[in-house]
Amino acid sequence: MVISDLKALGSDRPIPEIAVIINVGTKYVATLALLSTLRYAKIPTLVIDCESADGSLEWFRSLMDAHDFHLMSAPLRQHGETLDRIFKEITADRILLVDSDA
Repeated sequence: MVISDLKALGSDRPIPEIAVIINVGTKYVATLALLSTLRYAKIPTLVIDCESADGSLEWFRSLMDAHDFHLMSAPLRQHGETLDRIFKEITADRILLVDSDA
């Protein structure tokens, strides 16, 4: 599901946990992180694309046809600001931050 606001996650039903992957122009490694998370963590997953200029948003939209995950576009901000926003606005009890280029 494409979302426009982090608070939309869990608005219809509570989610106990979610994995979050932040993408900034690294669509291929973020894709590997996404597929690994879906396969091994088996929890709802959100990919946040931050103003990538490499076609990432369209790429992830196309992956939604075959894989179940959430997608959101967000402005590119300082790393700490983005993380603060994620941890303040997502209502899940547990958030797994997956570093896409680890």
